[in-house]
Amino acid sequence: MKDIFFEYYKTEDDEIKSIWENCIFSFDTNVLLNLYRYTEVTRDKFFEVLENLKENSILTHQAGSEYHKNRLVTINSQQKAYDNLTGFFSKKCNEIESELNNYKKHSYLQTARISKKINKTFKKLRKDINELKENHPDLINDDEIKDFLTNLFQGRITSEYDNERLNQIYKEGKDRYEKEIPPGYKDFKQKKGNDDSSLYGDLIIWKQIIDYTKEAKKPIIFVTDDLKEDWWYKFNGKTISPRPELLKEFSNETGQKILIYNADSFLSYAKEQMGADIDDTILDEIKTLRLKDEKFLYSENLKNIHKLITHHDNAFQNKINKEIYFQISKNDFENAEYNDVYKTFINSYLNKIISDKNADFTDREKKAIYNYLLKSEHISNKERMMLYNLLKKYRDDFNDDEYELVK
Repeated sequence: MKDIFFEYYKTEDDEIKSIWENCIFSFDTNVLLNLYRYTEVTRDKFFEVLENLKENSILTHQAGSEYHKNRLVTINSQQKAYDNLTGFFSKKCNEIESELNNYKKHSYLQTARISKKINKTFKKLRKDINELKENHPDLINDDEIKDFLTNLFQGRITSEYDNERLNQIYKEGKDRYEKEIPPGYKDFKQKKGNDDSSLYGDLIIWKQIIDYTKEAKKPIIFVTDDLKEDWWYKFNGKTISPRPELLKEFSNETGQKILIYNADSFLSYAKEQMGADIDDTILDEIKTLRLKDEKFLYSENLKNIHKLITHHDNAFQNKINKEIYFQISKNDFENAEYNDVYKTFINSYLNKIISDKNADFTDREKKAIYNYLLKSEHISNKERMMLYNLLKKYRDDFNDDEYELVK
């Protein structure tokens, strides 16, 4: 059974060891760009590992192209952080001053004394940040990261696709995205309107890795910091593995195995498999950055879901189908913020149930409602039974047994 459905099983330790000893390493665009976000100590250690793997490393042409296109944007975002922080501190200082003014006539608060201390503190913070800004390396004109990567991948870039091959991928990509076949389909909404090479960038990288492997006839370790679900199989808010579809497609196309890691997992395995001298603080820094990115990704999704729920136009139902159902079907009820959105979503459908007894519900809608009743830890038993009784009172097409509702 494991031989047939290998993509759903963890790779055994001895096979991992064999792959590390014989594979080719390939890196996604985001891994290269994240080098600009690490501290100097962490970046240098990452360089050291990459240098040791130089002879067995490649960069897809698409990843190299994306790196050069986005390099300056990444550098600029780092430099803007100083101005953003000083602006934030100035705003907060003014807000505190304004609040203190409300208590000027207080007998004992001594608002003038407090105000003086606060202004002194914020002034020092702004001064410290400006000094850090002045010492920030001028990576636009003197970029040691670019120099290192240029040397690392010299003569190790995969072939560029011609227009005919790209058009084939764009056509295939349109079909794959519509069917939500990984990778890349989660980029569609964000990159819609961009040129096709950007819209289908992940798929191009994937195809170039596959084509290279067919010739090299060696397993691949692919390192990506892409966090989206078109690369990773997630369940109950936890990342389980790379998408099984990708592992199977790669094996079918190349006859080889592929291991897919994020950056901190890659360095952790490098420590284990190569004996790389990597301190846990370095792994923690890279993991912390990834978790922050994941939190930002979820918060952006949350904003989009809120917009959909509050946008009551004729397209509301279709948008809910595409966005909310997908989120709720994953049973991710661990995040309290998301749970509030789910609750709003379910309540909107309960209102629909009550107001229109003949309203049609898809199986996925029914399952979403029942999953909420079953899984959510953020509603009381009283609320749970109230919602359940509403369903039983107004609908006769919800099957308790099918959805295993716990009463």
